[in-house]
Amino acid sequence: MKGGIKALKPKPCGGRQRQNMTIAEEKTLLARFANAAGAGELLNIYDLKHAYEQAIGHATSNSTVYDLLARHGWRKLMPRPFHPKRDVAAQDAFKKTAFLAL
Repeated sequence: MKGGIKALKPKPCGGRQRQNMTIAEEKTLLARFANAAGAGELLNIYDLKHAYEQAIGHATSNSTVYDLLARHGWRKLMPRPFHPKRDVAAQDAFKKTAFLAL
């Protein structure tokens, strides 16, 4: 029998079996972005994703980066305050005329 007693004993399970980086490596990666985030700037997830992919050497999904942020206690991302293709003139015109008939 190949492996002897060691082959018959159960293998330990648990932990991060499919990790790309250790927790310490993730902390050092996030430390580069922590200064900007601490200064009140918004964190651009695509910049973080690009840096993460450079560090691990292959492409990954957005959810991996969001899981990374959650694992290290970064708070939920804030939605944008307005639509990028908004029409300010149309909004102002609506505000002036929408409730006149009431």
